[in-house]
Amino acid sequence: MALRRSFSTSIRRALLPAALLLLGARLLSADPAPPDFRELPCLDYGGYVFAASSELEGHRSNPLGRYGMHCIFDGDSYTGWSEGVDGPGVGELLWVRVAQGTDTLALRNGFARTDALFRQNNRIRRLGVSIWSAVLPEARVTELGPVYTISRVSADVLLEVKDTASLQVLSVRFDWAAISAETELREAAYPRHAEDRRIPARMERVDYLLRLEILDVYPGTRWDDTCLTELRAYPEEFAATAVYAEDGVLRYDTAWATGRALFATRGSVHEPVELSPDGRWCLAVEVPAETEGRPHTSFELFRIPHPALQLTEELFEVRSRGTIPVGFAIREEGLVLVFEDETTIPLQ
Repeated sequence: MALRRSFSTSIRRALLPAALLLLGARLLSADPAPPDFRELPCLDYGGYVFAASSELEGHRSNPLGRYGMHCIFDGDSYTGWSEGVDGPGVGELLWVRVAQGTDTLALRNGFARTDALFRQNNRIRRLGVSIWSAVLPEARVTELGPVYTISRVSADVLLEVKDTASLQVLSVRFDWAAISAETELREAAYPRHAEDRRIPARMERVDYLLRLEILDVYPGTRWDDTCLTELRAYPEEFAATAVYAEDGVLRYDTAWATGRALFATRGSVHEPVELSPDGRWCLAVEVPAETEGRPHTSFELFRIPHPALQLTEELFEVRSRGTIPVGFAIREEGLVLVFEDETTIPLQ
């Protein structure tokens, strides 16, 4: 019996390397795991394409509800998005179409209409952000917007968000070379997925979506609703191609989008004076919407696409002397804002 057991063991040991080689060959020749495709219907409104996992008081018959995601793109601190699930909204998602190379977020946290409402509602403490490829199949656009076939092409980047209603700018360093390579793999795998799902195999285009997941919140003193007032996502080399006023809102165009809101406020309107040569700054005049007699006007400075006034201490000092800005110029020190008395302020 011992002899037989020893012989059997020897056979198994001799055959084991061959079996492992055969298994390895099968694994190498097998098709790679298909990407985790899923469908995402989006809204196309106000120069943005976006989607939210929930919203407060949301209703299917009115996709632009009182606290819908479109409110975070309108440039108005009076409005904002609020999640609509039980509890603080941890795990809720926001999606927005972005340009390739996007690496910056500008946002106003919470519900910033008033200081009291800001404290009474939850604010975002931590976000997980990632990039997803978004295939738009042929004829997959509804009256509301595109229906994408999406898949993840980056890992999450974790962001800490400050507990303030003021504008904050966050750097998000994605590996866009790796993202582009992953996106090509998704494009190659898409026709097979389309055949399996019986959706159009032809692609109109492939876009990128930024996904933002709420990971933690600052608790409100009264309500358990997590809010966000404004959001912008853009690449470092961002530049506006035009700035104009429309329906009381200061708007801008870029190479990839038109009609985006820069700034809006209740009781006044803004008229652009000049767009800087680099497409990053705008000088505008604020005029009361309704007034008796001669209206009082004031000049305002904006850094596009930030949805907030850009007022520096130096600008306040120049204004206090009674002089007014007249436009932008390129000087030896770089881009400057020029005033009528020929004083200047450098802009970075």
